[in-house]
Amino acid sequence: MTESTWTSLTRRSAGLGPREALIEGTPDHILPHLQDWCEMILARNDELELDLSLRLRYEIPRVDYVAGERLLEIVDAILYWHFPVALDEHSRSAIKHLDRILTAGDSAWRVSSKLNSLERRVNETATAAAAHVSGTTGAEPAEHLANAWYSAYGRIPDPDKAYDSAVLALESVFCPLVSPHNNRATLGTVIRDLRNQVSKWELAIGGPDGEPVGIAPLVQMLDLIWKGQSRHGGNSNSRNQTQAEAVAAVHMAITLAQWVSSDILTRKD
Repeated sequence: MTESTWTSLTRRSAGLGPREALIEGTPDHILPHLQDWCEMILARNDELELDLSLRLRYEIPRVDYVAGERLLEIVDAILYWHFPVALDEHSRSAIKHLDRILTAGDSAWRVSSKLNSLERRVNETATAAAAHVSGTTGAEPAEHLANAWYSAYGRIPDPDKAYDSAVLALESVFCPLVSPHNNRATLGTVIRDLRNQVSKWELAIGGPDGEPVGIAPLVQMLDLIWKGQSRHGGNSNSRNQTQAEAVAAVHMAITLAQWVSSDILTRKD
């Protein structure tokens, strides 16, 4: 029996299956363990409590009195400010212990892949796919994708930044490929150029006859993201992106970036 299929005796006796919903906040079964973890870290660094108070702009009380969003904020700040960029074995062990508490407790939060923040727990397959694509697209697209992911799933989501970063990731992937001689190219430029050069491109996805299909589906997806981005700076149609829009844009950007890195989109010989 795996971790995901195990069911407590109480739930089995009641005819219930495994819990499926992740838990927000710091419920009673997680709270004391998170408090102990924070106390352990703070005890090892006399200056850390002062640093956190100044950066969070409130006094850090005794950790055993803190719960809920405030405690999660402190944990997130410790991950960012306390541990060195080059983690030693001791630091990795401490972070691994924290992630074990969150995972075993079915928390809605987890330690990010960079080990320097908390992020909202997402389906493991989607998380792994995002990490894989970031590792194959080059430094600039990977940075934009990482910013988009963190802005969508971090402790304080920023839908506008997540959506903007998703667009920047697509531009850094598609502009050099489709519009290499235009230093001012945008995603809109890419869409226009693909439409003007439709006969020069193909997708490595077979149609009914097994032959590669045209690029119309790809252009439609790019156009959807491009036109869905709010235009700020006083534009009459300016608005804030919703969280749902941001998440959709981020996952579409990951998929489309993977299409380029895996040669799903190719220029015809």
